[in-house]
Amino acid sequence: MPVNMGSAGDQSGNLAVWRVGQQLVCRVLSKDDQIKPGEWRGVNHWSTCIAAGDFKARQGWWHNPRRRRWEWRTAPGGPVVHWITDVRVQTEWEVAQQYAAECTGGELLPAEAKPSGQQGSLL
Repeated sequence: MPVNMGSAGDQSGNLAVWRVGQQLVCRVLSKDDQIKPGEWRGVNHWSTCIAAGDFKARQGWWHNPRRRRWEWRTAPGGPVVHWITDVRVQTEWEVAQQYAAECTGGELLPAEAKPSGQQGSLL
């Protein structure tokens, strides 16, 4: 979960944050949770982000780079109903399109999902 920069120690923060090596780690605090030694309060970025809606998954096919797959949702921000891995899309485009059409009632993957002829080449 992204943490707002500069929110360390903010008493309104809903996260307990600590450092492991070069990385920040956090846990969500409930109302009764207390900060443990070595932790500090932080604010989760999504609660204050001006453009949070830009990052909310849309209805239809949506690419999730973290999970390396294309996901289908029936409502904006809703749960994933169907998904196709990037590997399947890149190596078996026709099969991926056929699956997409079958599971969604005809909604194909967007053109941007189609692999280009340049993939894997060195420039």
